[in-house]
Amino acid sequence: GEGRRKGGASAEVAQGRAGGVGGEVPKTEQRKHAGGLGAGAALRSEDEQSSVARALAHALPSLLAASDQQSVSASTPHGTVTAVQPALFARVRRRFGRSDEQFANALSTQSGLGRVVETAAAAGKSNAWFLCSANAKLLIKALERGEFLRLARLAGAYTEYVEARSLTLMPRFYGLYTVRGPGREEHFLAVMGNVFAGRLPLVARFDLKGSSFGRVTPVARRALAGAVLKDGDLVEGGGHLRALDAEQRSSFLSAVAADAAFLAANRLLDYSLLVGLALAPRHLSVKPPSSHVPLRLELDPAALPPALRQPAEPEPPRVFAYVGLVDVTMEWGWLKAAEELVFRCLGLNASCANPERYAARFVDFCALLALPPHPRQAAFAAWLARAR
Repeated sequence: GEGRRKGGASAEVAQGRAGGVGGEVPKTEQRKHAGGLGAGAALRSEDEQSSVARALAHALPSLLAASDQQSVSASTPHGTVTAVQPALFARVRRRFGRSDEQFANALSTQSGLGRVVETAAAAGKSNAWFLCSANAKLLIKALERGEFLRLARLAGAYTEYVEARSLTLMPRFYGLYTVRGPGREEHFLAVMGNVFAGRLPLVARFDLKGSSFGRVTPVARRALAGAVLKDGDLVEGGGHLRALDAEQRSSFLSAVAADAAFLAANRLLDYSLLVGLALAPRHLSVKPPSSHVPLRLELDPAALPPALRQPAEPEPPRVFAYVGLVDVTMEWGWLKAAEELVFRCLGLNASCANPERYAARFVDFCALLALPPHPRQAAFAAWLARAR
């Protein structure tokens, strides 16, 4: 069942996209993902989604055994699965301490396929869906075809970058696959680490871009269980990301700056910092997070939104933030340039900006969130004034 594919998106990547950006050809339970250049096959039911995931699970042992090739396929009862740039993603797995055995076991049918998470309940507008592994450490994400091709083009530069950095908040992309089902429909998948694969339950989730226009969650959506909140919600609530430990604070800001510079150099924008807040009793010994989590910060209790604070408690809980970048594959092009021009003419601090401006604004916003209390309050007031 193994061999090279000659058609479809996988062949386009393997044969015609080897140069790409900077080198060779590349929630979380609720996430938003920008639309691509064209969609893969629409999945009509959770059963069909699970069938695609089963095809990947059955094929992985064969695919991992031939990961030194540029593109390799394996046939299963659920369809033909092709791994794109498997050697590059094997390097990424090694960089983040994942053996092939661990990777395959987490997605095996024996371990259980976890549950399908639709983005309809989240902040996003795309048709993407996620399947969380049974151990909650991995996500299988359905990609639109354009996003799949962009990630394939980025794979070489991305691999070299994460290997060179001791700390990066970039997504942990562990594999890129196509699945062609019995009806010949083609599905595009990425397997990635779960930013929220921590040991503590989350009490709040934020998607932060650093822009102010339209970055407040509607009241009706805020009331939803597990709602993903935005920049304005965090700022208006007086929340922050100032780590208690100065060294951790510095590492966080250095990683943000380096990652944003890498994305700008590759003409990418519209990414977000995904933040999950979790609580732990003071007396509880908290173990380090899973290696799938880019970074965990310990914050002071004032970082919590007002609705989550418990002033009557004699001893406030410890507050942790799980953080990582997501949605890193949107390229700058003429449509985005036109969108930026319109918003700038209107004087709005909208999300869309050219990659350099987007990166600078993103880094500045993260630095604002890490300021000490008094300068942070003044900076928040100025930010909210721009938002209005």
